Amino acid sequence: MALRRAAAGLLAVLALGLLAAPRVAPAGTPVLVAARDLAPGVALGPADVAVRTLPPELVPAGALAEPGAVAGR
Repeated sequence: MALRRAAAGLLAVLALGLLAAPRVAPAGTPVLVAARDLAPGVALGPADVAVRTLPPELVPAGALAEPGAVAGR
């Protein structure tokens, strides 16, 4: 019985420690993606895109990261 209580106490302390630990954001590269379905040939604006973080190895060459960079494209 004492062993069970000790194990329960240890697990409770571990859980509290995990809750209090600072969270580190995953490393990644910001990339613009379409925020909604877009019609072909329509000029883009900042409201048409959203910034998402992708692993660096998945970012295509020439990808844009700032919403203002799509104005009029």
